Amino acid sequence: MELKIRPAESSEKIMLTEITEPSYQAVLADFGIDKLHIAFSDAAPVGWLYLRMPDNPREEGFLFVYVIPEQRKKGIGTEIFRYAEARMTGCAGGWWTSYPEFAEADRFAMAMGADYTNTNSYMVYRGGCPDLSEEGIRLYREETDFPTGPEIWSREYAAMHIRLGLPWEIPGEKSEAELLELRELYRELAPHTYIIIEENGNIAGIGGLFEHGGGIGMLAVDGTYGGKGYGTRLAVYLTKESIRRGCEHPHLHCEAGNDNAMHIYRKIGYVEENRETVAIQLQK
Repeated sequence: MELKIRPAESSEKIMLTEITEPSYQAVLADFGIDKLHIAFSDAAPVGWLYLRMPDNPREEGFLFVYVIPEQRKKGIGTEIFRYAEARMTGCAGGWWTSYPEFAEADRFAMAMGADYTNTNSYMVYRGGCPDLSEEGIRLYREETDFPTGPEIWSREYAAMHIRLGLPWEIPGEKSEAELLELRELYRELAPHTYIIIEENGNIAGIGGLFEHGGGIGMLAVDGTYGGKGYGTRLAVYLTKESIRRGCEHPHLHCEAGNDNAMHIYRKIGYVEENRETVAIQLQK
């Protein structure tokens, strides 16, 4: 089977939706067409790839490989992966790949060079979000919230992975150059992506939407403010903000085993639609 892979054209998003399983269509919708690539066999589409290279080579790249069900276990995923890998040679950080969760995916990811795999729950909002207070919730402001807000996210995200037994480390103090890079990253996306929740004027947590507003892309509460409902209030606010921006069914990814977060999302109306194996290659 000869496989040809090329960048997608703007007119092909509908075709990509048609060949994608319903449980992955919300994920596809969140990907910009400018970063999608299509795999063809005998002129017929057999899969696609989302490939995001960071503007800053110190940051991580991201790729998502999808192969249509009837074409799986034919080596197509491997060829798509190698195509992506060849284009990520300038990325100093690790890369991430996602697959439907099954044992073959784990073995495939490790064979491709991943350092470890984890399982994520793909959750979709199906209604029933409660009305909770939005007091103390506001847009991220660089002049008052940096670096505290971003550092809460980095620290708590690492701590969660450590609790799950994954090989992460709590980030240390950043250099001036690293702070400048982080500031530019948040500046690029703010103020439309990041949301802050405060307690008595102090930042208690930070959350954010996906690039196109399709759901919750990040959420973290400083451990010293845990148990006060801030995570639930942030999740509710982000869900409603996503809906206000035109997304009927916001979605998110939550690490399996992160029971507190899973409980919150289920409580406010999210349903687990699928599970994915996430393969991570650490920075070298």
